[in-house]
Amino acid sequence: MKAIEKSQAIPIAERKQRLLAKALRIADKAADRIENQIDGANITQATIAFGVATEKSLLLAGEASCRTEVDLRPRMDIYSEFLRITAEIRKAVEQLPPPACETPLLEPKIVSG
Repeated sequence: MKAIEKSQAIPIAERKQRLLAKALRIADKAADRIENQIDGANITQATIAFGVATEKSLLLAGEASCRTEVDLRPRMDIYSEFLRITAEIRKAVEQLPPPACETPLLEPKIVSG
């Protein structure tokens, strides 16, 4: 597949360029036709034409056709929430029964070889 792409890279690029040129000519003719007939359009047709024309104009201008907002501000006091959860965990640990047997803690020894 890669060999085919390499051998046809220039022709594929040229074909894409020709298709793009055709698409732009068709879009130009269609836009002219819509502009010439918009006065006779009913409200539904005019609304659709306006929406499509507006969105395509934004895309052609390199603008976004939709916007997504991200709000990174916390909705709560994170530090207070952390302290509350920590206190809850501490209380739960204090209420645990003592272990059945205690495992002695061993001091770690560093062994060099």
